[in-house]
Formats: sequence, C-alpha cells, structure tokens
Amino acid sequence: MSEKVLIAGGGIAGLATGLALTRAQVDVHILERVPALTEIGAGVQLGPNVTRILDAWGLLPAVQKVAFYPKNLQARNANSGDVLSSLSLTDVAKRYGAPYITIHRADLQNTLLQEVQASGITLQCDTHVQKLHQDSRQVNVTFSKGMPANGDANETASTSMQDQSQSQSQS
Repeated sequence: MSEKVLIAGGGIAGLATGLALTRAQVDVHILERVPALTEIGAGVQLGPNVTRILDAWGLLPAVQKVAFYPKNLQARNANSGDVLSSLSLTDVAKRYGAPYITIHRADLQNTLLQEVQASGITLQCDTHVQKLHQDSRQVNVTFSKGMPANGDANETASTSMQDQSQSQSQS
C-alpha cells in the first residue's frame, strides 16, 4: 500500500469509506473526535444498492442477524394519517438481487467497526482535527492535542463537511 488516506470521522460513512479504500490497497487512518465509538442514533434504511456492497464485503450475514425486513413502505398524510401511497418490499431481493432492510445505526456501525479492526485499519479516537493544510504533494493535519499527521494530496477524505469547513475557516 503506497497511498495514505486520512479520514476525518469514524461514523458509518468514515468506517465504510475506510473499508472500501483498504480493499483498493490504500493505507487508511480514520480519525474520530469522540473518545470512544458508542451507540448513538436511530434506525437507518438500507436499499439493495447498499446491501449488495455489504454482501460483497462479506458483512451481510452479520447485518442480517440484527436487521428487520419491512413488508412495505407507506407515505402518510401528516395531519390525518391516511395512507397516500404504498410500496411493496416483499420481492425486492428477487427484483434487485439484494434485500431492503432497516437496522439500528449502532448495529450497523458496530458491524463496520469490527471489520475495520479485523482489516488492520488504524482508528484513532479522541482526535479532533484542528487544521488542514494542503499542497500539491500532501495534506497536513494538525489535531487539537497538537500532534500532526499527513496523507497524500487529493486523497484525504472527510466524512463530515462541517468538520472540513470549520478546519478551513480556522487556517
């Protein structure tokens, strides 16, 4: 692995990005501001495009153990509660080659986290990105605790646009 990518954010997007890049033979370092990843959030819906990727990564069986398979989706009138439309989901896996599921955000994040750890990706918690500086060769990152890191230019990913804009405004 010759490229080094820094990912700001260890949520679902950061962990999944790290896994995808590692599969492309990239050296990945995930930087997360919280001291430890904990159960937060609510449920998320994963369509066949996402569950197909999880399956290709070998993670779908673990996800399916804690997932729920809704029979349909309904759009309702906010005032009356009347059903405005309904979409059957019973044959999604047959139609699209992968299931439609709902899952608690913490269960999905935990599954991704276990794979990140098994893949040898560096996950550094309690690391708040304070400042970014990029030139044509690399991106230099300074953390709130003063320690620096760098990654290849044009390859550093941020999974939080808020973090990125805050960092740029502070430089």
